[in-house]
Amino acid sequence: MSIVSLTTINEEGIMTMRTFKNTFSLLAILVTAGSAFLTGCASTQTEKLASKEQFSGYLSNYDDLKKVKAEKGLEFLRWISPDVKPGEYTRVYQHDITFYPRLTPEQLAGRDTLIQIGDYFNEAIKRELAKNGALASEPGPGVAETQLAITGVYIGNEGMKAYEIVPIAAVIGLGETAMGKRDQIVQLVVEGKLTDSESGKLLATSVYKGLGKNLKNDKTQLTLDDVKPVLDTWARNVAAQIQKLLIHKE
Repeated sequence: MSIVSLTTINEEGIMTMRTFKNTFSLLAILVTAGSAFLTGCASTQTEKLASKEQFSGYLSNYDDLKKVKAEKGLEFLRWISPDVKPGEYTRVYQHDITFYPRLTPEQLAGRDTLIQIGDYFNEAIKRELAKNGALASEPGPGVAETQLAITGVYIGNEGMKAYEIVPIAAVIGLGETAMGKRDQIVQLVVEGKLTDSESGKLLATSVYKGLGKNLKNDKTQLTLDDVKPVLDTWARNVAAQIQKLLIHKE
């Protein structure tokens, strides 16, 4: 690259080093700021807990959620009513998994894939509850009920559009990340509530966030297999937490 291409020209047509330094300094500041922003976006995607920005509004209250550490490093957010008494319920009725908002996420996943994910998660929870005879076929006395919704399926590097304001992003490789030439991170967020099946009284709420398998690039379509491991883990934990909290079966 020649010096002419890096310097600027004043009104007399003379290249000035001062102008060059000022221009270079401005570009350096923009690039540094852009790098820091993108690094921050990437780091939030690997965090185990859902952020406030990822709360969908499916639950009526998020302020009282507390972090819970479960087996095998699983972490999630949960609130439990102070009125809950272990042993008060004997079984749990599992409502079909829903989507909130209704199948309108801006993402690569297609409608069919989302339905497959919801159906698989629904059956996985039922399977885990049935192992200990805790699955109810219908609401009734001594029966609690779960209502869970898939509230987010995020693919790619969230917030990466910011690269467009960095003038020389491509020079330092930011363009490759933003344009999808690298692996795409898959995040799944589920929110749920546990209620008394007769009175509708709220017993507990929870928010789960997990990572699926990375997709090769932004052209790769998400499939059920990419998120099966995290769905299986959640299903086991949901069943275990419900039994410990309400039914008190070890």
